[in-house]
Amino acid sequence: MDPQFDTDIYGPHEKFEGYNAFIPTEEEEEEDKEQHPQVHSHRRDLVKKMSSYTAPKHLISELQAFHGKEDEEGDKNGQINKAFGKRERIIDRENDYRRRRLNRKLSPPRHDPFAADDRSPGADVSTYADVMREQALIRLEHETHHLISQKRKQEDFDFREKQSDAKFRSHENKSDEILDVKEIKYSQDKRRTHSSRRRHKLPHPSKDKCS
Repeated sequence: MDPQFDTDIYGPHEKFEGYNAFIPTEEEEEEDKEQHPQVHSHRRDLVKKMSSYTAPKHLISELQAFHGKEDEEGDKNGQINKAFGKRERIIDRENDYRRRRLNRKLSPPRHDPFAADDRSPGADVSTYADVMREQALIRLEHETHHLISQKRKQEDFDFREKQSDAKFRSHENKSDEILDVKEIKYSQDKRRTHSSRRRHKLPHPSKDKCS
């Protein structure tokens, strides 16, 4: 077969080019461990994770570099969270609504009519009717608390509206009083000027001749 034909089909590279075909000895592994302990431990963890996968060497090196960047970013995020007092636990990221499941009361043992042979259940055993009654009471309690909170909010809103209306009315009354005072003062000044004009008015000349 023509070798040029093979290179045209398979390419000019060798079949196992890029693969790690070298197996180090125990002495070389020990020297590598002593020189680079962190790299060796990280590599050992990756080998354990990827023991069931095969890939070219350049892909494995890219994956190792990617995992190294992820580890560095994880360490940085951990340091930032510690600096700002943040915690990485899942329970710390839950809100109050999700934490309510931890405060729920455990259900008491249920009454089994088949195992009890039609005997009346004891005081420490709850039946289906008891559980449904308890759930109804819990719902009624939540609804009552909700109605009370809504009523308080409405009362606060009404009180604020009354205060604003009282302030507005007092302001209007003050403005009306000021206008009334100004009108009274204006009328008084007008009367004074009119009376002063009448006092200082000269007699008519025709009347003087007739007299």
